[in-house]
Order: sequence, then C-alpha cells, then structure tokens
Amino acid sequence: MSSALRRSSAVALATGGLLLSPLTGSSALADPDYGVAPSAPYAYDQVVSSAGFTVQFTDNSDNEYVFYLELSNNNGGTWTRVDGAWRSAVEGTGGQSALSASTGKLGTLFRVVAYNGAGASASNIRMCC
Repeated sequence: MSSALRRSSAVALATGGLLLSPLTGSSALADPDYGVAPSAPYAYDQVVSSAGFTVQFTDNSDNEYVFYLELSNNNGGTWTRVDGAWRSAVEGTGGQSALSASTGKLGTLFRVVAYNGAGASASNIRMCC
C-alpha cells in the first residue's frame, strides 16, 4: 500500500473518531510524515582523488527523502552541508551509493545524513586524506 494511501486511510479513520490499526512500522502513523526520522546510513569507505573526496555509504532506512554530505573542519564541533553533494532517496534498504565533494583537506571530517520531514540521522564519520 502506498504511503499516500496509508495516510489518507488514517485520516479517514481518525476523523471518524476511531483508529482501528495499531502503530506498527508499516502503519500510517509510522509514515515519515508522522514523526519517524530515518535510520542513519553507514559510511563504509572513502576515496580520495584529484577530483576530491567521495564517501560511499549503505542506506539503512526506507523512509528518507534525501541524503546529503556534511563536513566539519573543527573535529565535529560544527557541521556544514557540502553544496551540491546530495542525492534523492535510495529504494528500500541495503542499497549502496556515494556522495562527493570537491573540497577536503587533511583532517576534514565528512558524514552522510539521511533526511525526511520528521528529522535527520547522521552516519558514522569518515576522515579526509
């Protein structure tokens, strides 16, 4: 059942004053639009080349809207999104993908973030160069 159909069914049930289904991982109220942030991706490798720095990751969630790459130049004190380093959701879970940055110097930290309307979850950290 599509998430849009699950949401419309839940709204119809809720407006009638009775919600018949329990909250489960696949129920309408567990849909990302109802407050469940995606699971964090796993950054399993990195590649440094003349073009920049690439983080390879595994998708551990099925409810993300987008992935984006962040960097930190102060040992994780603050994180900044890398311009242009994003991709849309990977279908299902377990899929592998990569995000690249043309920036990166010795000691720069990178992480991949999964995001949906309910929140964001960051991967483990990878160090450049």
